[in-house]
Amino acid sequence: MVLFACILFGVFTGQVYFYWTSYQNDPIYIKTLVILVWIAEILHTAFCMHMMYAYFIEGYGVLEELLHIIWSAGATVYLMVLIVASAQGFYIFRIWTLSNHSYLVAGIPAVILFCRIAFGFATGSLLYTYDTWVAYRSERAVVITLNTGLSLAALVDVITTSLLVYYLFKNKGAFARTNQVIVWLVHYTVDTGAITMIMSLAIVFTYNFVDGSLLFAGLVEVVSKLYANTMLAMLNARQIMRNKSDVIDTVELSGQRRTHHRASIGQMGTRVEIFKETSMITDSHMDPTRSFDRDTEPVKTAAYDLP
Repeated sequence: MVLFACILFGVFTGQVYFYWTSYQNDPIYIKTLVILVWIAEILHTAFCMHMMYAYFIEGYGVLEELLHIIWSAGATVYLMVLIVASAQGFYIFRIWTLSNHSYLVAGIPAVILFCRIAFGFATGSLLYTYDTWVAYRSERAVVITLNTGLSLAALVDVITTSLLVYYLFKNKGAFARTNQVIVWLVHYTVDTGAITMIMSLAIVFTYNFVDGSLLFAGLVEVVSKLYANTMLAMLNARQIMRNKSDVIDTVELSGQRRTHHRASIGQMGTRVEIFKETSMITDSHMDPTRSFDRDTEPVKTAAYDLP
């Protein structure tokens, strides 16, 4: 699981590079969030490699070393909680924006997220209280903090995904192309939210029902990578959505091919201009043997802003 987490870190680093080269005009707070999450992922991966080295290199062949809790295990839990909270906090911020800055709507998942952070830090702190994994798993306080923290994380995923889907559908309008982009966003939101929620529930299941195994600990190292990757994937998907929303309509009039490009629907408030084409036909000196002259000129008749 730790090796798989390292692979996901490589994928995340590639996404960070793509984001940094593609969205240079993004607000500074989004860029700062991406950099901070990337730094946290670097530290998290480094501590994961330290655990692997301590257990399989330094403690090779010594069973007692495998049962001992390495100090870097607690550090990975702290960083995991921070990374997950950063991703979920970003989704809550999007909800706050889509809900016209409603503190009540965004406040519900925010409070649950705060409780999840508290229980997560408590779980990490208990790793420094016990010397062995056997004692750690058998402690009732660990059962409460780990199960409650991960259940709250899954609940935050359900709430944020549901609210994002609701507000995305609420913004659907009369334009078919715009609605198609919103449908793509809805599918993407549901898929990413489901992945992280299932992983949180998988940790709870393996901790409670797979006795004598540290599989849950390996899944804990993977879950932060999933949250980081889904957050960056959501940011990078904007370019795909913009490409899909670029519409080219071709109209052929009088043997001439005319191409009109509609602006990319990347933001609200797109300005729409309506044109009509008028033709003036003149008969040169009323001579029926002469061909007609056609003067065509596009004239703008209306313009309005989409809400």
